[in-house]
Amino acid sequence: MLSSGSREWAPGRSRQWTAALCGRSRRPERARPGWSLALLILLSWIATTPSAAEETPGTAIGDLSLGQLLQLEVTSVSKRPEQLLDAPAAIFVITREDIMRSGYSTIPDLLRLVPGMQVGQLTSSLYAVSARGPASRFSRNMLVLVDGRSVYTPIFSGVYWETLDLPFEDIERIEVIRGPGATLWGANAVNGVINIITRPAVDTQGWYVKAGTGTREPGLGVLRYGNSLGGRAHYRLWGKGFQRGHLETLDHVSLEDSWDLGQGGFRLDWGQGAARTVSFMGAMHRGDQGLRYELPTLTEPYITHEAKNGTLSGEYLVARCRQQFSPSAEMNLQAHVDHEINGDNAYYDERTTIELDTEHRFAPLSQLNVTWGMGYRRTDLTFRGSAYIVMQDGRETFQVDIGSAFIQGELGVVPDRFQVTAGTKLEAESGKVPELQPSLRLLWHPGAGQALWASVSRAVRTPGLAEQHASLWLATIPPFATNPQLPIPVKVVIEGSTGMRSEKLTAWEAGYRIQPTGAVSFDVAAFDMEYRSLREVSSGDPVIGIGFVLQPLRLQNTGIGRSRGAEVSFKWYARSWLQWQTSYTYQDLKETELGSLEQRTAFIDFHAPQHIATARASIDLARTWKADLVGRYVAAIPFVSIASYTVLDASLAWSPISSTEIRVSGMNLGGGGGHEELLYELDGKARAALKPGASAACTCRF
Repeated sequence: MLSSGSREWAPGRSRQWTAALCGRSRRPERARPGWSLALLILLSWIATTPSAAEETPGTAIGDLSLGQLLQLEVTSVSKRPEQLLDAPAAIFVITREDIMRSGYSTIPDLLRLVPGMQVGQLTSSLYAVSARGPASRFSRNMLVLVDGRSVYTPIFSGVYWETLDLPFEDIERIEVIRGPGATLWGANAVNGVINIITRPAVDTQGWYVKAGTGTREPGLGVLRYGNSLGGRAHYRLWGKGFQRGHLETLDHVSLEDSWDLGQGGFRLDWGQGAARTVSFMGAMHRGDQGLRYELPTLTEPYITHEAKNGTLSGEYLVARCRQQFSPSAEMNLQAHVDHEINGDNAYYDERTTIELDTEHRFAPLSQLNVTWGMGYRRTDLTFRGSAYIVMQDGRETFQVDIGSAFIQGELGVVPDRFQVTAGTKLEAESGKVPELQPSLRLLWHPGAGQALWASVSRAVRTPGLAEQHASLWLATIPPFATNPQLPIPVKVVIEGSTGMRSEKLTAWEAGYRIQPTGAVSFDVAAFDMEYRSLREVSSGDPVIGIGFVLQPLRLQNTGIGRSRGAEVSFKWYARSWLQWQTSYTYQDLKETELGSLEQRTAFIDFHAPQHIATARASIDLARTWKADLVGRYVAAIPFVSIASYTVLDASLAWSPISSTEIRVSGMNLGGGGGHEELLYELDGKARAALKPGASAACTCRF
């Protein structure tokens, strides 16, 4: 403790301490215009207004009816194809039609369509994404996959969203599981799994060209070509590049965070007979991103804002073989190597990952499906810091080895009526205690078009290397600020610990899906998720340095948190030319600490909006015109002084011929001077204001 008489900075006021250090309490919640209710009423009126003309065959929205959508095959819940109605988990599918009609240009923006998904844009290139819990810069509780390949980085225990980009035309669907999926997918699948599934090469033949521009994205270009190599092999080659400009704060201060990325890749699918397919995929990217940091100093004014230019580069190669033995038995083998470099003047992160996976599915009994598999993942990593973030032991190179094995069985206790799914995954990291991640799921069909499911599962999040070895200079307290007898500044540092353990989650979930008519579906899910061994910081003893006092805050696993809530979504094909979707999410996050509150302070990222609501209308105005409207309401996050907001995203497309489309889109419409979505931990005072913007793009296929 710096001063026994100091109220603001004493450990007994440690929550206020952390808030003050992160700049949370600077802005009161601003009043928002009351047009949000009018927006939802208007969209409801559009959905229920009778058609003035006869419905014309061939103008139905999308390629699938509602009944067909509920019969979509998904693979992320059981690692085998199953109908969406039969999946015993809170799963949502962003279809290819949703992707192409959205008008969005980044994958995090697409995830805003998912009920319950919290998406916060931090800068032009940085996003925080989560479900049912805290969101942060690296989405440390979400496991993100591309065709089953994890894009996880062990240094910060999360995802570099700014490097995760694909041509939207090449994405088949995005399957999103809200809730743990660790039994099949492993550690860090705590709050959810996002699996981006790309299209087979045979479905992307010929030329595809896209060019666009906008207020947020001055330049965008995509070029793709696909062809066959004989009758059984097909390939595609693609390239994509874009530029994004700077964002500003609400006070019109530039964040100097422009972002550009160029990339190219290929996919080759080779069918070796009717039962075997071999695929090769690869890509590389190069880019730059502007980053603005709020950096402490030991001289007045004891803080400075610096703009740094970050480099983004990487490449990966994937080889996959699928062998089908019978309709109920198959084996999948996959190997990939991934090399990536991210860094700026504050840090340098270079890593090479090699991963091998094998899966085998078979049916030993007529009503029993068994899936098992093994995997090995090795990451060699080089990390170099700066005066602000350093490795405490001076190390620059690390090696992380993870071995895993899983098994899951699905038993049809009553065929087509009641199913029990049970399984577990064992994951062992070198030098760590092996983690067991079991789950039990029940599925009951009480009637046609209905499904009741419930589950209990365990998942863990392994600590990143930065949490174990790094020291972060968080802030400087000016002289005399906390103690009139202290004439020198206080350097506040967060220190990692090699004793950091995995955070653990036990989740109870239940859900109900029903399709009462061919045009209406309803989905509700409830959850109670208990977190243990959450990371927190505690105050260490101050150390006198040369011209300053060092105040350490040490990471430890002592926190307990709970997330409870429910997600409701509704889909209605009101007309052949009109589709209506709404969703509402309620979530309540609370953190309960072990021990004395006088000795501990909670870490900064256990927060989320309590209410999220979305209303979406997709309208085929005529054979050649399509419009999409998405209204979004996100409640305030008082803990980090983020105000509530309501905005409208709109997209209008015209197809004069079937091979050409011109699309005009607008985002954050009606938001006035802009809104803030989330706190960026490394620059709490320079928050991005998401302001209304527009874009236009033209696509051609031939």
